[in-house]
Amino acid sequence: MLEDIGYWIIRTYLAGGVGEKTKFYVPADRGRSKRAQASELHKQEQNEGNVTRRVARMINEYFSSADYLIGLDLSPAGMERVQAGAERIRGKKPRDDYTDEDYIRLATAHEGELFIRRLKDRLPEGAEVRYLSFASDREKNKRTGDLEPCRAHLHIVLSSCGDIVDMRTLCADCWSWGGVHLEHLYRSPDYWGLAEYLVEQVRRIKDAKTYKPSRNMPLPLPKDRVVHSEAEIRLPKGATFLRRGEYKAGEPQYLRYLVPEKADGAARKEGVCNRRQV
Repeated sequence: MLEDIGYWIIRTYLAGGVGEKTKFYVPADRGRSKRAQASELHKQEQNEGNVTRRVARMINEYFSSADYLIGLDLSPAGMERVQAGAERIRGKKPRDDYTDEDYIRLATAHEGELFIRRLKDRLPEGAEVRYLSFASDREKNKRTGDLEPCRAHLHIVLSSCGDIVDMRTLCADCWSWGGVHLEHLYRSPDYWGLAEYLVEQVRRIKDAKTYKPSRNMPLPLPKDRVVHSEAEIRLPKGATFLRRGEYKAGEPQYLRYLVPEKADGAARKEGVCNRRQV
């Protein structure tokens, strides 16, 4: 009986000053088509490329402490608007597996898209805006650390657009359905903590997106290297360690670090965002 002779792939991502290495096994059965092997690679990528990592990559690549984190509350009038929007969505795409709470979150996400449209319309001609929008209905209990239901709200990571506009005034003008909280992102070479904070508050809904990114944020393609050993991934020379997954022989691996040219003198601030939850 012939043994399965597969191989390991070390996949390297670079976003901003942060590097990531993932390592996973790809079977290579005799007679297996290239399409089947490509499907296996895609499956492994989905397994290791979770939402928090993708969000952190985009923030690290495109945002800094010059940019903003915005919280948009819903007032009673705002909730009435969202509830009406939820009923419209239900009427267009009714699903037996969706709850009232699910439709409320989807309608809140739509209000986030409308907010971005209004903001773009008010920007000077030629101004470019980048954003990540999250519709949330969970928040962490400060005493227990558990995520608990709360009133639907929006978090938006938004580019500053330089000094051409007063972002605080602009955001207030574009949101009349509740309170607006705006502050600069905290200074950090790695926004993993912020990504984790944003993603964990978004309750998962089947076939619905966790967040909405602008289209002008392409990420560099990862680089793959084939190896034939399952040894633990090594930290690159000169890099600063950030985190790694638990090593288990035969299982996928994950390593996160500051790339060498960014590591020297960089202050690592891995905490959650220093702002109130909205």
